[in-house]
Amino acid sequence: MPDNPQPASDSLSFYMIKEGDMPDDSFESSVKEFTDYYHTFSLFDISERLVRMYVAKRGDQVVGYVTLAMAHLKHDATGEIRAKEINDNIPALLISHLAVHKNFCRQQIGTSLLNLVFYVVFRLERWIGCRYVMLNPRDDQGVRDFYSNYGFTYYPNINDDKKRDAFLMDLKKMN
Repeated sequence: MPDNPQPASDSLSFYMIKEGDMPDDSFESSVKEFTDYYHTFSLFDISERLVRMYVAKRGDQVVGYVTLAMAHLKHDATGEIRAKEINDNIPALLISHLAVHKNFCRQQIGTSLLNLVFYVVFRLERWIGCRYVMLNPRDDQGVRDFYSNYGFTYYPNINDDKKRDAFLMDLKKMN
């Protein structure tokens, strides 16, 4: 996979952050947890190969980021999955973080980052099995609306602990 994937986007550039890269000190999300993750924890996760991080830049400024990791869904996660009678866990790609700089909200950057995710997914699916893209949304109606409008389906209480919600996109339905 190239280090600099470029799906169609006007005025945004996308880069994969590598071990040893330093985060842009000016990045600040409107959600403190996402700002803290970017500045404090992301480099450890990258160096341990727990995630891959892609940043969106406008000029030299990081205006958003997304982190991707491998995950799985249990064979009984949803009624739809149970009906498939799959006997094992199902491979999924987890969008573990997606954040936009607080000064650049409502400028299609989140949508551009999701487009990047699917650019990466469709390149990866030639090499690995992956049925779903999954994310655990913040408890925020605007966030839930954003993912629903993109085509994700909301499922309550489907994680291992059956206490957290998730959004899923079935990649097989996209072919």
